[in-house]
Amino acid sequence: MGLTVTLWPFRCQRCAYELAATPDVALCPECGATVAESRPETRPGIPWQRGPSLGSWCRTLVDVLVRPRTTYASLRIDRRALRPLLVGNLALAWLCAILPACISGVFGQHNVRIEFPTGGAFWSATILYDGLPSTLVFVSSLLIPLLVVVTFAAARWYAPRRSPPTAPDVVVANAAVASFAVVVSMAAPACLWLARYLFTPSTPMIGGSDVIVLWWNIAMAGPILAFLVGMVWTAILDTLGGRINRFANPFNEGSAPHGQFSSHDPQGT
Repeated sequence: MGLTVTLWPFRCQRCAYELAATPDVALCPECGATVAESRPETRPGIPWQRGPSLGSWCRTLVDVLVRPRTTYASLRIDRRALRPLLVGNLALAWLCAILPACISGVFGQHNVRIEFPTGGAFWSATILYDGLPSTLVFVSSLLIPLLVVVTFAAARWYAPRRSPPTAPDVVVANAAVASFAVVVSMAAPACLWLARYLFTPSTPMIGGSDVIVLWWNIAMAGPILAFLVGMVWTAILDTLGGRINRFANPFNEGSAPHGQFSSHDPQGT
């Protein structure tokens, strides 16, 4: 299917007032914002957009962590450049999620065996099984494809039908920033699990109190809590980006005139 150019009106990024043929030195008649600040080319872009590399990826991650508002405000709405970043981050998140299962499969599970003396020569044993690796694989295998489907469905059908409409490129660009939170949401539980895995003794532990069981429950709850906090943070980031960039204008250097965006379909997804 050939590449088509779909018109998207140049609007004020604060109030969505159409500013076609309005000079940059003028002000928006609706909200008083300068026309120049709504030009998509005036946005510097996130560090990754200014030069893709491992270092710029890490700087972008730090920016998302410590100053998300500034990150979204500087984000250049360039769907073609940010879509690979979105897909790459989600793939990295899935790899982080399956890492515990891979380690357990290669080196074996580190379940805790606690033995309790019950009198005489009799002992009772309690085995605390490590179910987190399989849980992370199951959850990530459902969640990450769902995020992809929701993102591109929102860009194709929901965003253009809002009133006032949002450019489909904005949905993909915001999701690319929020995908850094998805990476952290999967990497943090994996790192906490790895720490617990490395410090779990291979020999049976003699239990005379509930301290060992309590330690194990905390060690198991830590990764789960980290995942839940990460997912909440992802939702907050996506909502924040939706508010800041609701009326942002798409940027497609060299593929379409100003105020337009290129796409393979009428919705620009």
